[in-house]
Formats: sequence, structure tokens, C-alpha cells
Amino acid sequence: MNRRSLLLAFLAGIAILALFPSLVMLFIPGEKIESAISRVVEREGYVFRSGGLRKSFPLKLRLSAGTISDVRGPLLNIEAASARLELLPLLAGKIVLKCRARIGKGECKAEYQPRTGEFDLHFTGVRLEDVPLFRTAGYGDLRGVLDGDGSFSCRGSAGRGEIRITVRAADFRGVRIGDALLPDATYETIRGVYRSTGGKGTLESLAFQGDGIYLRMQGRISGSHPGAASSLDLSLDLMPKPGFMEKQRPVFQALAPYRTSPGVYRIAVGGTLGKPVIR
Repeated sequence: MNRRSLLLAFLAGIAILALFPSLVMLFIPGEKIESAISRVVEREGYVFRSGGLRKSFPLKLRLSAGTISDVRGPLLNIEAASARLELLPLLAGKIVLKCRARIGKGECKAEYQPRTGEFDLHFTGVRLEDVPLFRTAGYGDLRGVLDGDGSFSCRGSAGRGEIRITVRAADFRGVRIGDALLPDATYETIRGVYRSTGGKGTLESLAFQGDGIYLRMQGRISGSHPGAASSLDLSLDLMPKPGFMEKQRPVFQALAPYRTSPGVYRIAVGGTLGKPVIR
């Protein structure tokens, strides 16, 4: 066999390796793939419904619309989403899955490597009012624009990673923790950092820079992958200015048991992420 034949044989082998996963995927019915996705979501205690799944050559899946919910109601509405296997890493024996989803006017991008368990997440321009989770969970009327980045290693039970978020132009109304009503406020920025290691999660800081008030939350969230059932051991500090307190006097009168010094309130938060309560 001459050099030209060897080169052609090599290129043919590369082409077969590249196209084989595509051919396999094309022969699997979309309903089977959608059913597999639903089973994975159900194992985490949620329900997944979609408006249909389509396949496109060579290695791409498209979702026209979808909803993730639990027994309380809808948590996340996805207007459109896609997932694809990256071709070049596949030729090197590395599986890399890239996903993209549109949530209202915002977008979420993710990359997952099944063999290593590495998961990277990036979202930008997601409006809180487009995420039904907050209304379904009874958190109140939350508005603002959410951006964030995260990176996790999900192999085994002892996952690790971190996520950083920023919310701009936030407006929170009717927010409650258990029976306690928090003051209505607008916030120029909200910044948060969550880290997990060894199967334990820590909310290192969630700081609210508001118009006349500053809030800070920190503490423990059980599990490396927080969900609605994750238990909370958090503290929430409120530091309002006198003029702000005067405008919402009834709210701060009700919060009087949690005042630790003039103009400073500290609330211990327990329960679960899906249903926080005051301890």
C-alpha cells in the first residue's frame, strides 16, 4: 500500500469515527431521548415537559420549549434550547457536551464532560421575573437582571466548585422568610458567592446594596449540589438607614426581636432552600 492509500485510509477512519456517533443518534427516536432526559430530571424530584425535540446532523439536539416543575408548580420555563457534542474533542476520545438555553430575554450556556464530571455554567441577562421558581416557592415579587458564572466537578458524592452571581437593578416586594415580612427595597447590585467542597456547601456571601438599606447573608447550605430539599443554616443581617426605617416602620417594629444593636438586625434562617424559616 502506497503513501497515498495509507493517507486515504487514515482519513476514512477519522471520518468514520466522527460520523459514527451522529449516525447512532439519528437512529434513536427523539421520543426515546426526551424520555431519558425526563427520567434523569425525575430522579432529582422534578418533572420535565417539552414542546418537542428535534435532531439535526451531525451531533445536535434542539428543544422548542420546555418546563421544569415540582409538586408546587413551574420552576423554570425554557423558551428554546439546544445541545451538541463537540466534534474535535470527540476525535481525541474526549466527550464534551455543550448546551444553550433561552430563558425569557436571557441566555444560559453550559459545558459538561461526562468522563471527568466537569460542569461549567454561564448565564447572562436572565430577568428574575421570567423565572417562576420565585413565585412558586412564595419568595415574593422579585425583579432584576441576573448574570453569573459557575464551575463544578460532579463526580461522586464529594463534589466541589463555585458559582458567582450578580443581580442588577433589583426590586424586591413582599419577600417573606417564614412568617416574617422583610422590607420592600430596590437594590443597585446584589453579589453572591457560593462554594462547595467535600459534599458541603457554603454561601460565603450574598450582599444586597440597596437604596437606604444594606443586607448580607452567609452560612451553610447542605450538599454540594443545592436543591429545594437542601437544609439551611444561614444568618441574614439587615442594616437600614434611619430614613428608610421610618418609611417602613411597621415592618421594622415586627422585626424588633431580631435587633442586635441600633440599626442592625440579625435573623437566623433555617428550614430548606424550598421553604426557608426563621430559627
